[in-house]
Amino acid sequence: DFKVKHLEVEGPQTFPYDYLFKVLIIGDASVGKSSMLLRFTDDSFDEHIQSTIGVDFKVKHLEVEGPQTFPYDYLFKVLIIGDASVGKSSMLLRFTDDSFDEHIQSTIGVDFKVKHL
Repeated sequence: DFKVKHLEVEGPQTFPYDYLFKVLIIGDASVGKSSMLLRFTDDSFDEHIQSTIGVDFKVKHLEVEGPQTFPYDYLFKVLIIGDASVGKSSMLLRFTDDSFDEHIQSTIGVDFKVKHL
């Protein structure tokens, strides 16, 4: 028998960080997802890394020192990668401008958009 144990917590929870971001990396086999994760979390590269079967977890703690004065509360930079002509620019336009252009031209290179929330 498999039993699930529920953790009961009384009062407000506190965490040792202000923000938590969970990132999911998806891609074809043998393209470097684990290597990219290792470079970001440990600033290292292993040219003999074994293929990951299943899931790989890594944690990176970042500390920002000094007063933070930004004109916004949060800043998210999103990179959308995909095959040609699947609608990446249309999705970006819909999110940032709440519009749709049925005759949008193909993006060659990079397209930047900004949305203030």
